[in-house]
Amino acid sequence: MLALHQSGRQSGALAVYDETRRALAAQLGIDPSPELTRTRQQILTNSATPAARFELPRDVTQFTGRTTELRYLLTNADGVAAIDGMAGIGKTALAVRLAHQLAPQYPDGQLFLDLHAYTPGSAPLSPAAALDKVLRAIGVSAIPDDVDERATLWRSRLAGRRMLIVLDNVADTAQVRPLLPGTSECLVLITSRQRLAGLDDARVLSLDVLPPRDAKELFGRIIGEERQIAEPGAVEEVLRLCGYLPLAIRLAAARLRHRSRWMVAHLAGRLRDQRQLAELHAEDRSVATAFSLSYEHLDSQHQRMFRLLGLIPGPDFDVHAAAALGDISLPEADRLLEGLLDVHLLQQPSPGRYRMHDLLRAYAAQLAKDTSALGQLYDYYLHAASVAMDLIAPQERHRRATVPPSDTPIPTLTRYEEAAAWLESERTNLLAVRDGRFTSLLSAILWRFLYIRGHHDEALTLHTRAVSAARESGERVLEGQALCNLGMCLERLGRYTEAVEHHEQALRIFRETGARQLEGHALNSIGVAHSWFSRRQKAMSYYRQAAEIGRETGTGVLEVFALDNLGIELAGLGDHEAAIHHYKRALAIARDELPYLQGHALDNLGRTFTQLERYDEAREYLTQALEIARKWSNRTFEIEVLNSLGEAARGASDPAEALALHQEALQLSEETGLRSELARAYNGLGQAHHDLGDENAARTQWEKALALYKELGVPEADVVATLMAGHSDR
Repeated sequence: MLALHQSGRQSGALAVYDETRRALAAQLGIDPSPELTRTRQQILTNSATPAARFELPRDVTQFTGRTTELRYLLTNADGVAAIDGMAGIGKTALAVRLAHQLAPQYPDGQLFLDLHAYTPGSAPLSPAAALDKVLRAIGVSAIPDDVDERATLWRSRLAGRRMLIVLDNVADTAQVRPLLPGTSECLVLITSRQRLAGLDDARVLSLDVLPPRDAKELFGRIIGEERQIAEPGAVEEVLRLCGYLPLAIRLAAARLRHRSRWMVAHLAGRLRDQRQLAELHAEDRSVATAFSLSYEHLDSQHQRMFRLLGLIPGPDFDVHAAAALGDISLPEADRLLEGLLDVHLLQQPSPGRYRMHDLLRAYAAQLAKDTSALGQLYDYYLHAASVAMDLIAPQERHRRATVPPSDTPIPTLTRYEEAAAWLESERTNLLAVRDGRFTSLLSAILWRFLYIRGHHDEALTLHTRAVSAARESGERVLEGQALCNLGMCLERLGRYTEAVEHHEQALRIFRETGARQLEGHALNSIGVAHSWFSRRQKAMSYYRQAAEIGRETGTGVLEVFALDNLGIELAGLGDHEAAIHHYKRALAIARDELPYLQGHALDNLGRTFTQLERYDEAREYLTQALEIARKWSNRTFEIEVLNSLGEAARGASDPAEALALHQEALQLSEETGLRSELARAYNGLGQAHHDLGDENAARTQWEKALALYKELGVPEADVVATLMAGHSDR
């Protein structure tokens, strides 16, 4: 009776009842049971309870990870849970795994309905069509035409029953809301690429990519443990190139499983060769197809923004960069970014910052045929960087390239801290640009920031590329600036001979082009490089020329640096009074015009007073210098002052304090690659350990200092060697 009724054959069901009633009376002399009679009445009123339906798809046998997500969803499982995430993230697999685990708690049935929001060749199910399917699944044959009446009937039929319903591939809240039960006795699991913000009472889970450990386990389950163990490095590279996206991992592993002669490294090479999306397919499944369905559901404005964002060279961006790229207003850019975020075509690692999954970025870049919009982005980057540097080093504007304002408004940059924060957040993006003109200008704008923050390896790459770009374009002054910046970077990395060569090339260019202020800076830099080899008289001749140009052109920063450096050489020659006189002249100019440059004069005064064994005065000056270094976030200078303070502390018979200061300098030197100060820290640690009576520790540190000074090719190596020899027999 129930089977006939559920298939829409009511008269047949009632005929079975009549036949059964007559048979019972004729053969047994009894009437039908109350249960059978009740079923007949329910059929007559179209309210018969259907047999339970169990429609869940097969569980994924290679399901891996997601333990935290499952634990969250298994807690208080009744009601509505919505799982959202980008294409290929594993939403359906997670929902099906969860449904199978919870199935015993829902004995009245489990339904699975694909609403076809992102199904190739299929239109999304309308709420009316979806309700028709689920009502028929629970045995309702007389379906109202009105969608609201269908929703009411659906809720009434679920009342008092415990059913689990998986609504997969949902387009939006409007599509799914009529399908929700009226009570919490049923569980509804929803999956969607859209963030369903309209589901007020739902528990929401946004899926991220797999952690590396789970990704590796999934990959190994498909290709086999032996192949995975044999090539661990290649496996890690494949997973990275797949962006830890479950669908991409499955497809990449499937390629290997069906190509037994392939090594994992071979697949990694194919993925690395800009063919990631082409490789990630198997039969009718591919990452590109999954992405294309998300893209095709966007309106034209969101599609254009998505394509343009694939051009951004760096890992992340903000609304200003997006507005520049799209040549649109900030509010419009914000609207489009948030729209892409809602459908998981963007991620938001922190408030105000956006990024694309690597594979989505590759897909977007393939769609972006016109790259001319990058010019607008580059103009914005250069303008914002220039404004930021005007706050960080205002007295060095003459050393920076001049760029016109961009059409896109830049963020609010009115204080040093704001400027430094913006440059730090955008540094990777700025350095990722591969455009010759941009690179030359950026080198001439950003050099001081990279220098004071200790980003010496990045600076080396930028300035090297800038030299080549400026030469290719024939821009002589930019070439000279890039050479000078490269020379300073090489000096910081301890490559002094190369530094001198680059500075001398820059000096010739500046003299040929009449760039008088830049000539002075090149002279000063050449003197510094010679100073490292203790060529004091030669260094002083360059400093005096630089100081003269500084006075002649009214360039206070140039004169301050030259006076400071002259003082260093005079102190090295034993003329401490003359050195102090030069430092105080530099300090006076810096206090009047360049407060952020006071620190160098203070540090040099502190070092000189340490040499004169006037330790209280030395520590007072050096403490002021350290405050300035930290106030202006100058990590390079901070390391120098920490080592100076360590030397003063040792002189003042405070080896424990010296040990702590040199250790801090050591840590920062290792982080920034500042080799000269690293060697100085090793030497100071050796001295402190010696004073504390730990000769083994002292010798270990001195050996490190000696090795590094020898690599640098500077006279300090002889000083440390003599020191070690003097303590070898103790």
